[in-house]
Amino acid sequence: MIDESESTSPRLAYVAISFAMGITAAELLSVPWWWWFAAAIGSAIPGLIVVATKRSFPLFLFCVLLLGAGWATVRLQSVDPHDVVLSSGVNSSPTLIKLVARVQHVDPFPGTSGRVVLEACGLVEPSGGVRPLRGRLVSRLDSIGRYREGERLELLGWLHPPGTSGGASVPGDPDWTRLARLGGYRGRLVVPENSLVRRLKPRGLMDRFHEWRGAVRFHCAEVVASGVHDHRARSLLLALTLGMQGTDWNRIAAPFRRIGVAHLLAISGLHLGIVVGFFMLLIRFLGRPGRGSGWVMIVVVFGYMAIVTWRAPVLRAGLMVLLFSTGLCTMRRLRSTGLLALAAIVLLLINPGDLFLPGFQLSFAVVAFLILGFGTIHRRWFGLPNRLNMSWSSVAIDGVRSAISVAVLAWLTSAPIVLHQFGTVAPLGIIASLLLLPLVVLVLVAAFLRLGLALVGLGWAMPAPLLELPLELVLWVATAIDSLPGSSLAPGRIPAPAMLFGLALVAAWVRFGLRESCWKLRHILVRRLGPRYPT
Repeated sequence: MIDESESTSPRLAYVAISFAMGITAAELLSVPWWWWFAAAIGSAIPGLIVVATKRSFPLFLFCVLLLGAGWATVRLQSVDPHDVVLSSGVNSSPTLIKLVARVQHVDPFPGTSGRVVLEACGLVEPSGGVRPLRGRLVSRLDSIGRYREGERLELLGWLHPPGTSGGASVPGDPDWTRLARLGGYRGRLVVPENSLVRRLKPRGLMDRFHEWRGAVRFHCAEVVASGVHDHRARSLLLALTLGMQGTDWNRIAAPFRRIGVAHLLAISGLHLGIVVGFFMLLIRFLGRPGRGSGWVMIVVVFGYMAIVTWRAPVLRAGLMVLLFSTGLCTMRRLRSTGLLALAAIVLLLINPGDLFLPGFQLSFAVVAFLILGFGTIHRRWFGLPNRLNMSWSSVAIDGVRSAISVAVLAWLTSAPIVLHQFGTVAPLGIIASLLLLPLVVLVLVAAFLRLGLALVGLGWAMPAPLLELPLELVLWVATAIDSLPGSSLAPGRIPAPAMLFGLALVAAWVRFGLRESCWKLRHILVRRLGPRYPT
C-alpha cells in the first residue's frame, strides 16, 4: 500500500521556507558570523527534542531558521583557508600565479581562443610544492590545445580578481564581488601563450571519473550536432540538449532573454521530463510498472546528469525525480510540494548563495506556482475536461488550454523576479512562449532520439535537416518577436520587498481570482483604514 504522506509535505515546505528565511536574515543583518553559528548550535538540541516529542512545530521552524542563518554565515561570510581570493585579494592589481586546475567547462566551438571555466585544485609554490587551492576561474585558452572537460592542467598566468570591494564599478553594472561570493567564481585568469599550459596525468579515481565524463559529453555533442553546419543553430542545439554554451552564447541568447523566454533555453524539468517520459512509456508498453520503474528512472536520471552541465534548474529537476523514484522503490510517495521543498533544502545546503541568484529563484518559484496554481487556473478558465469522452481533437484542445494556463502563470510568476534581477519586463512573453514551446519540444525530441539511435548504430535514421529546420524556426521566431516595438521594456530594477509583494499578488490572484482579490483587498483596507463610527 502506498503512503501518500499528505501530512508531511506541507511541513517540508514550511521547513524549506524557514531555512531560506534564515539564509536571508544572515545575508541582510550585519551580525557576526560566530553569533549566528552559536545560536544555530544552541538550537540544534532543542530542535531535536521538538522533533522527538512532536510538540511544537513553530518552535522547530524557528530552530531551522537559526540553523539556516548559521550555515549561511559559515559558507558566505567566512573564507576557506585555501580560497583563491586569499592569494589574489579583492579590487587589487593582477597577480602572477601558477596553479593546477581542472577544466570544468570548455567552449564547444573555439576559434582562435576558447572560453574555459577552471576549478582550481592547487597553488604551485616557488619551491615546486603544491598546496590546496579552491575556487572557479574563467580563462581563454588557445584553441590549438583543444582542451576537454575533466582534464587537469598546470597554468601560469595573471589572475584578475573580480569587481570592487564596494559594489559595482560603473553605475548599473552588477556587483561582481557579491556575485563571485554567492556563485563561487573568483576572477579571470589571463594566460599569455599556449606554452604556459601543461597537461597533467590523472591521479586517482576522481580524476579519471571527470575525464570520463568530459569524454562522454564531447562524444554526445559530436553525435547530436553532426551535420548541423549553421553556427547559430549548432550553438542553440548544444545549449538546449547538453547545456554547452560557447563564447558567443550571450549574443545568441539575448533575443530570448529580452522577450521573456530564456527559461526555454535552460536545461530543466522540461528536458529531463522528455527523457524520463520516454522510458516510462516504454515500461508501460512492456507492462512492467511498479518498483522496477523507480529503479529505471534513477538510472536514467544519473545517466542524463552525466552528460549535461550542472545548473540550478536541472539539479532541481533531477533531485525531484530521484526523490520521487526513491519513493516508488520504497512504495512511499511525497506530494510535489514535498519533493520541491526537499530539492531546495539539498541545494541550499550545498551552496546557500544560490538563494539570491536568478536561476535558483526563477526555477523554484515558477515550479512552485505551477504546482499549486495550475489546476485552479485551468479549472477557472476552461472547466473540468470530460474524461469519459476523450477524442483526439478534445485531447489537442485540452493541451492548448493547458499550454495557455502554464504560459500565463509562468510569465506572471517570473515577471517580479526578472524585474528585481535584471530590471526588464517582456509584455509579449506569453505569446512568445506559446509559439516557441512546441518548436523547442520538437528539437529536444529529435535530438534525444538521434542520440539514442546513435547508441545502437542507427544515427543515420535522424538526418541533420530534421534538426536544422525547427532550430531555424526557433531562431527566426525569437528574432521576429524581439524586433517588434514594445517587446521588451526596461523600467529598472525593483527592490526585493517589491518582488515579494508582486509574488504575493500573483498568489492572491491564483487563490481568489482577479475580481475576488480586489474585493477582498478593498474590504480589508476599508475595515482597517476607513472611518470609525461610535457605537
